[in-house]
Order: sequence, then C-alpha cells, then structure tokens
Amino acid sequence: MSARDTERRGGDDKRGTRDLASVLPFAAIFLFLPPFVLTFTAPLALGGIPLIVLYIFGVWALVILCAAIVASRLAGAGARDQAFRRPDEPAKD
Repeated sequence: MSARDTERRGGDDKRGTRDLASVLPFAAIFLFLPPFVLTFTAPLALGGIPLIVLYIFGVWALVILCAAIVASRLAGAGARDQAFRRPDEPAKD
C-alpha cells in the first residue's frame, strides 16, 4: 500500500468523522425532544431512580462520550494530515 493510498483513505476517514460531528448535535436534539422523552415518563423506577431521569442523564452521557470520540478522531486525522504533508506543500485548513 502506497502513502498516497493511505493518505486518500485517511481523507475519507476525516470526511466521515466530520460528517458524524455535524450530525451529532442534531441527533442529540432529537433525543431530547419532548415527544421522544415523554415515552419514558412511565411510573417506573430502577434502583429508586425514575426512568425519565435515567434516560435524560444516560443520553446526555452518551452524547458527551460520542463527542469526545469524534474530537479525538478529528485530532488524530489532523495529525495524520501533517505527517503525510510534503515539506514544500502548504498546510490544509
């Protein structure tokens, strides 16, 4: 596998990660919309904690975890771009 193939594949990975980063806020907003949240208002408690509270904090933690993973992948893709850049080539965004 040549460096150009690796660079091309890294660019696709970076594009996919950027797409995921742009979709993540909209997915989070959707998961917090009242019609979706209200499905968890059943009078059920797990370990003494109401189901809706577990849902809200669970989704919140999941969104933060996904954002951290996406941020680390974007940082890694940026470092990879710098590693494959020729010394005479200007830096990209």
